[in-house]
Amino acid sequence: MAEQSSLLTACIKCLPIISLIMFVFLHGMSLSKEHTFSRKIVAGLVFSCFGDALIIWPNLFLGGMAMFAIAQIMYISAFGFKPINPKIGAIIFALATIVTYILMPGLNGVLAIGVSIYISLLGGMTWRAIFQGQL
Repeated sequence: MAEQSSLLTACIKCLPIISLIMFVFLHGMSLSKEHTFSRKIVAGLVFSCFGDALIIWPNLFLGGMAMFAIAQIMYISAFGFKPINPKIGAIIFALATIVTYILMPGLNGVLAIGVSIYISLLGGMTWRAIFQGQL
């Protein structure tokens, strides 16, 4: 019964991401160059969905974390690097460093490395998302 409950939990947990994927598809998407952004966002959402599903089970938590990391890389790729604005990037990465420093005492082993990398990726995605559409 606990396994069925976990499968149901995973399905329910994935519903918001699936809704977002459908939203992107309903707003038009193709293999043309003009839809590169949408395809990368959908790829990020798919990896986020897998991450949401995997973190339900403790033994798959690191796999879920890896899926979320790939999702952040897809979002960064979608948002691009123009304009660059290094000042804002430095501020965001300084804040990410502070958060990492605060969390580090509670982490050990693979989690210490994984959380540090993931926080950096979140910072990068935040930095790039701030400037999306400001060319």
